Amino acid sequence: MDFLPSEVSRKSVVLACTTIAVGLVVLSTVTLTLFLAGLRSEQHDRLLDEIQEMRTQAARTARRIEHILESQGLTDLGDLADAGLLDAVDEWGGGDPARHAYAAVVDAQGILQWHTDARQRGKQLKRDWYESMVPDLGVDVVRTQDETLAAGRLVYDLRAPITRDGRYAGSYHIGLSLEGFAERWMRERSHFLSRHAPWIAIIILVIAAAVWSLYFLTVRLLSLQEMVTQTYMRAAEELGRLAAGLAHEIRNPLHALRLNLHAFRRVQQDAQALEPAEVTRMLEQSVEEIDRIDRLLGQLSHFTTPDEPRAEAFNLNAELEGIVDFISQELRRSNVEVQLDLPKSPASVHMDRAQLRQIMLNLLHNARDSMPDGGRIDVRLVRKTTQVEILVADQGRGISAADRPHVFEPFYSTSDDGTGLGLALVKRFVEDAGGQIQCHANTPQGTQFLIRLRAA
Repeated sequence: MDFLPSEVSRKSVVLACTTIAVGLVVLSTVTLTLFLAGLRSEQHDRLLDEIQEMRTQAARTARRIEHILESQGLTDLGDLADAGLLDAVDEWGGGDPARHAYAAVVDAQGILQWHTDARQRGKQLKRDWYESMVPDLGVDVVRTQDETLAAGRLVYDLRAPITRDGRYAGSYHIGLSLEGFAERWMRERSHFLSRHAPWIAIIILVIAAAVWSLYFLTVRLLSLQEMVTQTYMRAAEELGRLAAGLAHEIRNPLHALRLNLHAFRRVQQDAQALEPAEVTRMLEQSVEEIDRIDRLLGQLSHFTTPDEPRAEAFNLNAELEGIVDFISQELRRSNVEVQLDLPKSPASVHMDRAQLRQIMLNLLHNARDSMPDGGRIDVRLVRKTTQVEILVADQGRGISAADRPHVFEPFYSTSDDGTGLGLALVKRFVEDAGGQIQCHANTPQGTQFLIRLRAA
């Protein structure tokens, strides 16, 4: 389990991912907040500039109207309007239609003596014609939607007083449409965004890459945690099966030993004598059972703590020939023949040579044991582009479909005298070499084991 992360390292990764996530959220929030605050500040500054331009224009126009009143010897704006002298307000800059909602001259009684919309001239302003003052824009600016003055549009109205001989005669009004200002502002910002689009795109890509990296790390962490959990669960299940299998395999020999010891004690207590042959048989049986436990513990030790594989590249054709020659005489005593089928061109693998021999000997011995009356074992080597296949097939009693998925589990055996560790070791060695092994039914009868190994 050395390749698996410890609980501390997993917590460190979780903490790191959480820190990155929080950092990205905080960074994005701060950046967005600063950006929006900057936009609002810039928009407000732009509004102040326009209001100041309107204030300058309104003050200039009001001074001209005062000059006309004085030069004509008039005191009332109504007289000035009747004389047609206010029509020149348009020529003095009485509001830019593209920017301003209106311009108007209102006398001291609240009557519109002049308005850019001629239909509004002569109308009376209501007493509550404005909604509120706008102190941050100046004491001369109010917010209104008055029908008479602004035709129901929401505007900022700026007033410049008109006086005659120190007496209030009326005021000059100019209105800034909030909707028009917002539209102009958005057009200006869109030009700004189009000019800086490459940098904005780069920033978005960097943020997206950071978010994707965090997502990838989180997914990998969760996947790794799931793998760790499944691995530990499998390890616990395997340990449970090992313990149960070991207890089962040791219980039978111990039972036989207990029976023999009870027989010896009963004979001793009753002062009876056993035949020498019976004593010899009981002792030999006890020794066999002890040897069986010793072999089982040896196999278990080899299974749980196998030797470190010493991988090397070698000719698989020659190795299989040597293994079959080695075991052929033993198999012939059981009336079993081995048919070896090798490709003409040599096939090479990279693995532990001793482990390959143990794999083949285990499979050949199992095949022999499945044919008590003798038969034939086929061993075939097939060379492919990136891998080699070894097929070991017998003509024995076969393994049922229900048992085949479990044959590689420790202590799972279909034989009465088997330990159930042989095929588990075979699977371990094959996987150590980066290969796979499968168990299938043979045709017309028997079992076949198919091993796939990477070609060297």
